[in-house]
Amino acid sequence: MRLRLTLTVALLLTAGCTAAPASDHPLAPATSPSATVRTPTGLQVEAQRHRIAERIMQRRERAVRDKDERAFLSTLDVSNTAMVRRQKRLFANLVAMPLRTFTLHATDATWPSGFAQDRFRATAYIPYVQQRLQLRGFDPVPVTTTYGLTLAPVHGHWKIVSDDDVRAREAEGARDAPWDLTRISVHRTAHALGFFDRGSEREATSLMQWTEQSVRRVRAEVPLRWPGRVVVYALSDPQVLRALGERMQSRAAVAFPVLDDNEHPTRRVATRVVINPRYLPRSELEGTYLLSHEITHVALAGTAYGTPAWVQEGLAEYVATRGGSPSLWYVGPSTAARARRGVDAMPSSTFFGDQDPAYDYNLSLAAFVSLTDRFGEPKVWSFLKALSRTGSPAHPEGEPDRVLRRMFHLDSARLAGRAADVLVARG
Repeated sequence: MRLRLTLTVALLLTAGCTAAPASDHPLAPATSPSATVRTPTGLQVEAQRHRIAERIMQRRERAVRDKDERAFLSTLDVSNTAMVRRQKRLFANLVAMPLRTFTLHATDATWPSGFAQDRFRATAYIPYVQQRLQLRGFDPVPVTTTYGLTLAPVHGHWKIVSDDDVRAREAEGARDAPWDLTRISVHRTAHALGFFDRGSEREATSLMQWTEQSVRRVRAEVPLRWPGRVVVYALSDPQVLRALGERMQSRAAVAFPVLDDNEHPTRRVATRVVINPRYLPRSELEGTYLLSHEITHVALAGTAYGTPAWVQEGLAEYVATRGGSPSLWYVGPSTAARARRGVDAMPSSTFFGDQDPAYDYNLSLAAFVSLTDRFGEPKVWSFLKALSRTGSPAHPEGEPDRVLRRMFHLDSARLAGRAADVLVARG
């Protein structure tokens, strides 16, 4: 439940009442030697609490900008030691990041005070806090996330007394970035930003080197407009991957969209890559293959709507294997055997990679090897652009058969058969 109050000057400046001075002290009736004591109205109390919350958020924002840990922690109730530990970790993470934008705003929407712990329930104020965060050089605009912080009077001053009272009630994506979940280390190359933790830090140098190589490969081979930079999460802690869904637990790596607002998304701000901690690459060949595949998804993100999974995955494999080079592409016996039995359809998007991932990925790659062998790479990239333009609410995966017929004089069934022939020849 989300409660909103619209405050106007007319409501606040009621007859005979004067706005209380700015203070983070608990509210008390305004008094003067010559005036009758007046009890603040509910709206006045709410307005005062909102002003206090805003000042506390501004203090935290300024502390991050000034890298002043003492000021950041001064907003907390120190008796909540678990919260203090989490907030110290958050501060250390934030000041280690290349932040172009970091702002905090207490909106006039609140959660009911009944969500607070028992000892603060009577006096708690729990605003929706909007955080805007933009990574310098990687995010074109800030990303807004909204979460709740519980404020209450502690020894005569308003403090943040809890950072998790309403966590389970927050919108998805409120606090599931690496810097929210664990202590991170941050590494940078010319075209990549990497987030690591204690368990993956020893791999940071190699992974960043392979990421940079992979970005350069994708920049050279994908003739589309894209930022040419990537953010990679490579953490041993599986919490980040869990936030992407159960299906991702079996994937070695995932490219995922970052939206502009976790509560009211309107656009994709960026596409990032997260590596499954169970499958951290151990060699340059493995690392550049895996990262080139996922970074190709970053480059193709603008075409994802209007194209089926086999197109996106096939092209990502095509770039990662350098066009299906025998040194990078191995077709296993089971995949070749299935291809020999005959194929008349490309893999469906709904269950792509679920039952037989090796077959789905290999058939998709083989389709593009077949197309480029006969028609050349420029025409394949033109096919991707043309197909993505056919996406619509009625055809969210575009109209591949129509575009295939127009450009190559075949449909997806015939293409699947030709891809199967490639697998048999390679197997």
